[in-house]
Amino acid sequence: MQKDIRIKYKKSQDGRKSNLIQSEKIIFCICKNLIYFSMLKGMSKSTADAAIDRGKEKFPIYETVKNKLVETLSYGQKRIVSLMSAVVTGAKCVIIDEATDGLDIDN
Repeated sequence: MQKDIRIKYKKSQDGRKSNLIQSEKIIFCICKNLIYFSMLKGMSKSTADAAIDRGKEKFPIYETVKNKLVETLSYGQKRIVSLMSAVVTGAKCVIIDEATDGLDIDN
């Protein structure tokens, strides 16, 4: 069963779309989640796939978690996937508070 995903935008004063409002809970596995957020940023699916492939090198945990739902991940895994999402979507700046909180930095 496939859910209909509706995304609503609130118009800013200059008429541009801003403030993403999610009208339904989105349940995707990690790989679909990364593609979804990449496409929200304006990437094509093929560009998103290529960015994810490049991200796999920096985030080896991806192969372990790619088919899991976000809800099933540990706190540390969620943090790593969030960071991977920022890198894959081409964030120009990532601010990380308590960067190693919840992470097993030895592994």
